[in-house]
Amino acid sequence: DVIYFWKQIGRLSIGLVIPIAFGIGLNMLCYDTSILIYLLKILLYVIVYVFSMWFIGMNDHEKNLLLRFCSKYRKVQGL
Repeated sequence: DVIYFWKQIGRLSIGLVIPIAFGIGLNMLCYDTSILIYLLKILLYVIVYVFSMWFIGMNDHEKNLLLRFCSKYRKVQGL
């Protein structure tokens, strides 16, 4: 279904706009060249990206695939 496909692309795009805007804002507010600040900005960006993709960008099927993968990974690692 072509309409469903483009709706999913739209959701994915919205899910990407939030972390991109956050990253640009973070770089504008915090311009420091130390490696610690750089790593902290990376960590914050990844957190925003993951939450944005989980709540906006991913559909239920994709979420279930990721959850199954994490479950299998934990079993292999013995966690």
